[in-house]
Amino acid sequence: MLKVDNLVTSLHPGSRDQVDIVRSVSFSLEPGQILGVVGESGSGKSMMAYSLIDLLDRKIAITGGSIVFNGEDLSAAKQARMRELRGNRIAMIFQDPMVALNPVLTIGEQMIEAIQAHRRMSRRDAEAHAIKTLARVGIPSPESRMSAYAHEFSGGMRQRVVIAIAFLNEPDLIIADEATTALDVTIQSQILAEIQGLAEETGAAILWITHDLSLLSGFADAVMVMYAGQVIEIAPADRLFGAPRHPYTAALMRAVPVAGRTRLENLEGVPPSLADLPPGCAFAPRCPRAQPRCSQNVPPFEGDTTLGWRCFFPLEETP
Repeated sequence: MLKVDNLVTSLHPGSRDQVDIVRSVSFSLEPGQILGVVGESGSGKSMMAYSLIDLLDRKIAITGGSIVFNGEDLSAAKQARMRELRGNRIAMIFQDPMVALNPVLTIGEQMIEAIQAHRRMSRRDAEAHAIKTLARVGIPSPESRMSAYAHEFSGGMRQRVVIAIAFLNEPDLIIADEATTALDVTIQSQILAEIQGLAEETGAAILWITHDLSLLSGFADAVMVMYAGQVIEIAPADRLFGAPRHPYTAALMRAVPVAGRTRLENLEGVPPSLADLPPGCAFAPRCPRAQPRCSQNVPPFEGDTTLGWRCFFPLEETP
């Protein structure tokens, strides 16, 4: 349903100051699949996602690769076509619902507008569909909440509204960028369960972006780890959590609090500046397994878009 091949997104494209901030990213998504994307701040997760739906600053552009969505290359699509797709076949869930929701319109008005922008549907039918969708994401008394404003909802309920709007037109792909980061753990787990159920029910594929690796355990079908604008590991979730191959993935996992773990391990150093990358492997300056080869040559990606890693000296695979 979605196949991204060697995607490159650059700041100041075509100039002497060009900086590649998404570097040769490749992955694929099937209907109903949940792919988690994880990495530290500045790893390129969000920029990669915004590239998929052309929500880029004027100083940033796609400079290489392809984004094939249901057989159509979106990297060559015009703005008019992208407007047809956004909110319809591809939906986005942002981190802050107060930014995503209009404070001066009722929730009902915003939902009806989102439906009628892409569907030929009467206002009465659009309202009924909106109420039904609010109920699906756990909003109590959805009929009465249609006339409420965003500030009248709690943080968890606002995020549920944003999720409902994303699912309104039954999109093929939903991109969630740190969508539950601001919520407490209990509400977060409830929303993740609701999204899993909606993905199974509607067949929508989910691209879930987060800095929290532990959140993806039991939620994502597969996990993609990014560092310095590149994919450095991708694998089915159970395999990645059971036997990570890249040292960076393993370091992230050792920093996650889990039952029985008495001490968290700190990953020394900071990610490199994309404008001044070190020679060789970008992770080499922080890697405990680095050898001279790592600081001289860029490791190739070993594997494919479902299972692979970018490392000269990967961790041993558990038998």
